[in-house]
Amino acid sequence: MKISVRKVSQDVESILRVSQQAEEKLDDLRLCFRDLEACWEGDASKSYSRKVDEELGELRFACTRMKVFLMGMHQAAALYSACGKAMERNVQT
Repeated sequence: MKISVRKVSQDVESILRVSQQAEEKLDDLRLCFRDLEACWEGDASKSYSRKVDEELGELRFACTRMKVFLMGMHQAAALYSACGKAMERNVQT
């Protein structure tokens, strides 16, 4: 199986750009929730705020986990490609 490291790199970079945009949208979403939260009062507001923080934290963690996975995939593709090239050179000699 032949892997194009260039193609994998392009795909990973594209996904990482989208991931960065998603994280920026999470920040925007948080600000919108804070505006809504201003309408609430007392314990309900604190509970709501805590729940929003938990959910957004989980989303942010999922984005980070995805980035780590993608970087690992990129490194694995590069290693696989390098091994394949080394094997081809050994066969040719």
